Amino acid sequence: SAQRDEAQTQIAALEQREADLSQQVESLNAEMETAKGASQESATLQETMSSLQQQLQEKEAQVSSMQEQCNEMEDANTRLEASAAEASAQRDEAQTQIAALEQREADLSQQVESLNAEMETAKGASQESATLQETMSSLQQQLQEKEAQVSSMQEQCNEMEDANTRLEASAAEASAQRDEA
Repeated sequence: SAQRDEAQTQIAALEQREADLSQQVESLNAEMETAKGASQESATLQETMSSLQQQLQEKEAQVSSMQEQCNEMEDANTRLEASAAEASAQRDEAQTQIAALEQREADLSQQVESLNAEMETAKGASQESATLQETMSSLQQQLQEKEAQVSSMQEQCNEMEDANTRLEASAAEASAQRDEA
């Protein structure tokens, strides 16, 4: 942009110089008309005019070259602005993707926390289940022991009943013998 401004300034200066040179050419042409009588002056003026015309052509070529450079700079500037706009759009898109990924990460992190909590609950339930299983096994063993005790006591009771029955029979027999005696 600064180069373009400088080129525009140079162009304006060259155009002013061109106007000045054109004015000089006109002035010299007027002088030449006045001095037509003197051929040596005329030849000198002719040389000067040719020189000025050549300088004018060179300046016009410089103006044209600078105008081309200015146009090239404007094209380059336009391309740079387009690249900057594209880069900005890509940056915005990347930031949108980053925000989406950060949200996804937060969601996944929350899911992991939830799963960890569920796992802890499941571990607790599993430990509780194992404890209940142990308690149940212990109770079953105690039940078997009690059943064995009951069975043993039942046998003892049966034996006592048999003994009682024998005793009662013996007592009844003894009573009957006593009654007979």
